[in-house]
Amino acid sequence: MKIRPLPPLLRGWGMVASVDIVLKGIGFLLIPIYAKYMLPEEFGIFSYAGMISGVACLVFGFGQYAIFTRSETEDDMQREHVIRGVLANVALGIGLWWCVLLLISLFFRAAIFSGKVSVFVWVFLAIQPAIALFTQLLSIDLFLTRRYFLGAMRALTECILTHGFGIAAIILFSERTSDYRLMSCSLSAAIALVFFLPMTRFWKTLKYLLNHPLSIRLNREGLWEGMPLSMNGLIGLASGNGDRYLLEKMASKQELGIFSFAGNLSNVVIVAFSSFNNIWLGIFYQREKTNAWRVKKTILVGLGWVGIAGLSILFFEIVFMFMKGWLDKYQHARNLIPFLGIAVGFQVLGQLVNNFFNLWKKNKYTTPINLLSGIASISLGLYLIPKWGAVGAAIQAVFTSAISFIMILATSIWVSSKIRNRSDV
Repeated sequence: MKIRPLPPLLRGWGMVASVDIVLKGIGFLLIPIYAKYMLPEEFGIFSYAGMISGVACLVFGFGQYAIFTRSETEDDMQREHVIRGVLANVALGIGLWWCVLLLISLFFRAAIFSGKVSVFVWVFLAIQPAIALFTQLLSIDLFLTRRYFLGAMRALTECILTHGFGIAAIILFSERTSDYRLMSCSLSAAIALVFFLPMTRFWKTLKYLLNHPLSIRLNREGLWEGMPLSMNGLIGLASGNGDRYLLEKMASKQELGIFSFAGNLSNVVIVAFSSFNNIWLGIFYQREKTNAWRVKKTILVGLGWVGIAGLSILFFEIVFMFMKGWLDKYQHARNLIPFLGIAVGFQVLGQLVNNFFNLWKKNKYTTPINLLSGIASISLGLYLIPKWGAVGAAIQAVFTSAISFIMILATSIWVSSKIRNRSDV
């Protein structure tokens, strides 16, 4: 009996998922070391700076990752034009972020940080978003061109360097461990970016733009189309990250650290899903796929990932049980895992449905959804976090994720009916 080869999606995801398992395995094995050498307060600063960097990427990346992903539906000449525009738009966004960061550091520091922070934090906030934006485009390019092995090796290289530099730093320097971990993250990502960039289509485009600077043009269509995604990122500061912001302002650094530690564990599912989604989008956007096929497969994929999110709750309960002696300072995070696991399930479902808006070029509809989610998140946070600290933030995450998913699903059904009615005319 002849064995049929696995479909490209399963082969690609299998390779990336295998590396993801290795990466997460490395992270879990190193949890005792980080827990031993980093106080919850230090972990809170580390995570909070990473959150600000992530929001900067969303806002000032102008949604160009989505524009680039959809360029696979274009011919070669048009795709090259899109890539040039994407690079120019990202460079513009990085320049604007540096201007905003300078103003914040000079005049609005108290709006971001409730206390003093070291110069390392500001350096991290300046360079990390730039590195992350180009790394994101590099990773997407490797996935779209079906070079899954190179994409996996890039992630593995960055992971090994990050943990290697990070552990060496926190062991050698017992104080300000958050500063050294932030610098190790940026240095590792930069090394991996420089090493793997020549293997992507961006390398050819970058060389062309350096030799023909007058040909650099902003892709205005892509800029305006991706702007709603940037607005979603800005609103996401409230809906997705408002809990950490309120913890930093209304609770202690310790509560922030405990919540961030639990969030990092539950986000393992989100990271794995993001790797899957990068591959899934390459097939989801193919021209020959029908909407009925996309809906059916999205439902099946969503159910599978909800099951994975549920199993992760049980898995992390076992982790805390067997590593109790090592995680003494973070035992309170154990109570947050069930709430955050449920929230992750809703987030995955919301992202799967959100893929349709990008396919339809209707990203503008997601902006009011995220705005309403942000309002709900802040309102709940203002009530729950002063009362229950990190536990209140975890409950807030569940309600916010559920509300956001319900609104995204309802809106997608409405937009789909409008498109279908228009095509019937």
